Amino acid sequence: MISKNTPAIDTSDLPMDVPNNIRTFVSMVREGYSTQQGSFKHWKKAITEIVSNSPAMHFILCVAVGATMRPLIPTMPGGILHLRGLSTTGKSIALQTVLSLRADPSDMTWCFDMMSTVKWYTVAAENNYLCLDDVHMAILPENGACKPMSPSFFNQFEELNSPHVTIISSSVPGISTLNGHAFIGGVEIDSREFPLWPTPHGGSPWWMDQWIQTLKLNYGQCRDKILDSLSNQSEMWLDIYDREMKKMPSKLSPAQQAIFVQAEMGRIWLNTALELGIEKNVVADKLKSTLRSKS
Repeated sequence: MISKNTPAIDTSDLPMDVPNNIRTFVSMVREGYSTQQGSFKHWKKAITEIVSNSPAMHFILCVAVGATMRPLIPTMPGGILHLRGLSTTGKSIALQTVLSLRADPSDMTWCFDMMSTVKWYTVAAENNYLCLDDVHMAILPENGACKPMSPSFFNQFEELNSPHVTIISSSVPGISTLNGHAFIGGVEIDSREFPLWPTPHGGSPWWMDQWIQTLKLNYGQCRDKILDSLSNQSEMWLDIYDREMKKMPSKLSPAQQAIFVQAEMGRIWLNTALELGIEKNVVADKLKSTLRSKS
């Protein structure tokens, strides 16, 4: 049986000089940080409207749902799904939408600024996904000092062979600009090619304000429903995971494969939970094809 209420996690194993805010962050991550309010019915209505109007948001939410299934498949590789776009293209709203699966979408403070010398393996246990907004602007506490987000954020993730955590992040520049080399630690969405909120003039449409307000009042129940599905249909989900992993192009890195497998598992779950009929994840297919041609 998969536990929905992981007990508070001890952080005494971290180095003594790790700041308290980082220690708190690691504890939250290890717990699979989750809060609830409102009803699944209202959350479902808002999310249905969002994914029906934005193929890019459908893909992003599918990845988050698939990552939430990691308690059943703890060996599932991690990876980064990165949203690249100029200011006002809706990146922060996209991350708030993703966060609503398991927590208050208004609670973005811990998504901005808390990564430092703590190694990825210290935060990976018992986790599914993290949201990190505007990583190019983040200030990272390190040994009592602060410094801007550096290439080491992404390089360390790749050097550790993508530990078992999915990062959904955003920035104005692309990851290759931030880390100085071609990115193999996951998948990047460029909002110029895949608009998060398709509108004639860019940015988030007027109707999105209505739905994000709904999500701020109704959030968190989705995580429990995913865990219920894993508990009640574990063999089915394990079969789906194995099937999708075998279908992944060998030219993709393990982290990239993981992102696309999570997206497909999420698509299947959302189709049932939201009563959708979305047969293909069109953004995933295009991104996969592009990455395969570049390999």
